[in-house]
Amino acid sequence: MKSESRGFVLASDKAVGGGDLSSAERKFIVVAWLPKATVQAAIGAEVLDAALALQAAAAEPSDLDYLVSWGRAILTCAVLAILLTAPVGAVGIHALGPRWLSQTLPQTRT
Repeated sequence: MKSESRGFVLASDKAVGGGDLSSAERKFIVVAWLPKATVQAAIGAEVLDAALALQAAAAEPSDLDYLVSWGRAILTCAVLAILLTAPVGAVGIHALGPRWLSQTLPQTRT
C-alpha cells in the first residue's frame, strides 16, 4: 500500500475513532470517503478563471499565455478526475454497503 493510501486509511479511521463502529463499518467509511472529485469539481475552473483574469489585466496579455495553458491543463485534469473517481466511489459504496453494513432497528414499545 502506498504511503498516501495508508495516510488516507489512517485519517479516515482517526476521524471516526471515537465512535462505536464495527470493523466493517470503519472499512466502509474508508470506501465512502474515497475521493470522488468533490474538490476537483469545486476548484477545477478557479485556476483557469484566475489566469484569464490576470491575462485580461496585464499590459502584455501574451506574456501570460502560459498561465492560461496551465489553467486549461488543470481544468482538464479535474474533469478527468471527476469522470474516473466518481463512478468508482459510487460502485464501491453500492457493492460494499449491503455486504459490510447492517441495520438494527430499535424495539418499539407496545
